[in-house]
Amino acid sequence: MSRLSRFFRLKKYRKQRNRLLIISAAALAVFVLGFLMHRAFTRIEGPKASIPSNEILIHDRYEGQKLIPKYSIAKNAYQDSKFSVENGIRTYADKNASKGVDVSSWQGNINWTKVKKVGMTFTFIRVGYRGQTKGSIFDDEKFTQNMKEASAAGLKLGVYFYSQAVSASEAAEEADYVIEKIKPYHVTWPVVFDWEPGEGEETSTSGLRTQNVIPEQVSSFTKVFCDRVKAAGYQPCFYTNKNMGYTTFDLKLLSSIPMWYAEYRPLPSFYYHFDIWQYVSKGHIDGISGNADINIAFRKFG
Repeated sequence: MSRLSRFFRLKKYRKQRNRLLIISAAALAVFVLGFLMHRAFTRIEGPKASIPSNEILIHDRYEGQKLIPKYSIAKNAYQDSKFSVENGIRTYADKNASKGVDVSSWQGNINWTKVKKVGMTFTFIRVGYRGQTKGSIFDDEKFTQNMKEASAAGLKLGVYFYSQAVSASEAAEEADYVIEKIKPYHVTWPVVFDWEPGEGEETSTSGLRTQNVIPEQVSSFTKVFCDRVKAAGYQPCFYTNKNMGYTTFDLKLLSSIPMWYAEYRPLPSFYYHFDIWQYVSKGHIDGISGNADINIAFRKFG
């Protein structure tokens, strides 16, 4: 065999070997990728045994798959097709649904006649609030004016208190304060406990008086406030957003109390049942200068 022949045969062998190596490497890469994807999929979907017994895996329309607390309570059964928007105001096609606003001194002077004319039928008016540092209770500067003028315009009255309670006794104090303040008025819609940690979205925020409050305490404060309001002859209610609804409030403990839910999205995504949806905090309606909080109630009160 000539040197040239041996050269070409060797070259051919090397090509075949290289081709075989490339095919083997590609096959190995496909196998490894498939294995990793299978493990990732298994971790996400997983067998039911991998999910804690007190949690469930849901698919949130905005956040995708997530674990949330598991409760044997009513689920969100509202139908997307029944929601609509006209002139920036959302409605829900149900005979029991209605539209309303919640206000405080931040909205300044309000023309309640105009608010009524654009279709608002109820309102939640802030009675007062507890300070975030020293914890003193303050009146809302526009409370009396708003209650009188909203009532005169024909809106159904509900109220809320912005709480910074750090004990059950403070929650009871807040309830007694609200009950006393609303006595002169015909309040037929809920009296709302609006516990918030202050600035931020966590259960507690460094530097505020609520920083050491834990979720179990918040639920107990809510129950104390609402029980006291109910005993005085009013309809209690509590306010939450998605984060606190899943991480702060014991929804089983509070299942008999209507929920006012805040989520500023085109459609609500909370897994469990709620009674009122605050869908925007920067809405605009006639009669209120600047931003307005606008709501849909899915049931009748009073």
